[in-house]
Amino acid sequence: MAIHITPLARPNPSEQGQGAVEAILTLPVFLVLVTVLLQGALLCMAQVVVQYAAFTAARTGAVWNGDVDQMTTAAGRVLLPMTGRVFTGKHIFKVEVISSEAAGKPSGKPDAGAKNTDRLLRVRVTWNYPLMLPLAGRLLNRGVLTSSVTRPSLPLTATWTLPMEPLRIPWDTEGNRHARS
Repeated sequence: MAIHITPLARPNPSEQGQGAVEAILTLPVFLVLVTVLLQGALLCMAQVVVQYAAFTAARTGAVWNGDVDQMTTAAGRVLLPMTGRVFTGKHIFKVEVISSEAAGKPSGKPDAGAKNTDRLLRVRVTWNYPLMLPLAGRLLNRGVLTSSVTRPSLPLTATWTLPMEPLRIPWDTEGNRHARS
């Protein structure tokens, strides 16, 4: 049994450079796909951070009896690694108290005898997430995104509900601490 090896056929001169043409045609599509996938991964990470900022704002509001300034500071501390700044002239993020209602009371008017622990605090945090990759930002900028001078941003929103903590004020109005009983 003899093995017959045929020499490789020479390429047809009309087909030379075909690989280069195919690479030039497919490379932009591949780069756009990779860029959009990276931006999607960054968006998923940003949504998790916004969820945690909403939880932190709700927890702070539950302890501080719904103080929006304290909740904004708490959410800003969570978003600081992502934004690079907490407060600027432009509103990077917004903390809203959606409702502070009694549990089981859809009207939002708690009973006169309701304890503070019966109230639920619902907080919404909205962050205008700036898209990091410019090509993906232009592709996604079709009516969903907010217009920005520097780069397009996507509003990410998270809502969290927690019960209010009971009021414990260990000091009086003059700032003197009371002795624990």
